[in-house]
Amino acid sequence: MAEPLTDESIAGARAAFRTLEQVERAARRRMPAPVWDFLAGGSGAEDTLRDNTAAFDRWRFRPRALSGMRSVGMSSELFGKSMAAPLLVAPFAPDGLFHQDGFKAVAAACEAAGLAAVAPSSCSFPMEEVRSAGESARFFQLPPTEPDVMRWLIERAEKAGYEALFVTVDQPVIGWRERVRAGDFTFDQSLTGANFAVPGGPGRAPVLGSGSRWLDWTWETLSSLLSRSSLPFVVKGVLTAEDARAAVRFGAAGVVVSNHGGRQLHSVPATLRQLPEVVEAIGGSVPVLLDSGLRRGSDVVKALALGADAVLIGRAAAHGLAAGGASGLLRTLELFMEEMTTVLALLGRNPPQLTPEVLQPS
Repeated sequence: MAEPLTDESIAGARAAFRTLEQVERAARRRMPAPVWDFLAGGSGAEDTLRDNTAAFDRWRFRPRALSGMRSVGMSSELFGKSMAAPLLVAPFAPDGLFHQDGFKAVAAACEAAGLAAVAPSSCSFPMEEVRSAGESARFFQLPPTEPDVMRWLIERAEKAGYEALFVTVDQPVIGWRERVRAGDFTFDQSLTGANFAVPGGPGRAPVLGSGSRWLDWTWETLSSLLSRSSLPFVVKGVLTAEDARAAVRFGAAGVVVSNHGGRQLHSVPATLRQLPEVVEAIGGSVPVLLDSGLRRGSDVVKALALGADAVLIGRAAAHGLAAGGASGLLRTLELFMEEMTTVLALLGRNPPQLTPEVLQPS
């Protein structure tokens, strides 16, 4: 059973963590070095990993004084559901590697914060358990894999009450992750196979890169399979206008500008750099979300100003989970939102009023 969120545990996390840097340091202390390298590392020479964060530093705010803004309001809506802020927790795995409660703790923390989470398919717990741990686990991440397995996962997601599917399209094989390879890092595959080990399942998660079953997927293949579901789907892993337009043309209800946190194809541009291109290509027809490189509340505000409707945080959420379970993650989300509130007040703008004009190149 997952550790419950209590007033005492929440107060303890608030006392222990006054900044996100403190959360990250605590997470690093609690992780063995190989686990930290797995979480913190990227692919190739990690150039994209560095660019993802550096892209936010290349922008400066242009505040407006005496704006007359009476209060800061960050409430947001995504796919007809309200959230306390345009902030979601991204799917990351193996979640049980960072804390024994994994995504069950993520669901509980997001529920307490009034936010939403995307449950990973390669999870340490079955999707039904994650969903029951908190209704904030609204969305389910789906990898393009064998069609029969995908249909089976989709049917379960529908029955469990998930409200949309986030389809990861940028991982036909695992990226070239040298930091992990150098450390010869491995983990128990049960940490990623809970969704596949339930009765009626294939027994274990399909192995990425085991042939053309992933590489031969096309937009037509994806659309044909997902059109049979009652759930809308979001394409996660878009970096270009061409892919953004294709996603919408083939029925996507949203796109996520993502390079997998710099963990897949290296030497691709930072997601913040690509965001305006995708926003222009979409033309407001569906929501545009962004992940990769977000480390603090001001980063979220910059992404919103450049056209994102919402953002997802992955590594920062894993830091909170590792640092203190559900309480640690709740505190992480609070710190993000507290800084966002401060930045918006100083800018004199609420999220709907954010435009590229509030930024200038550094």
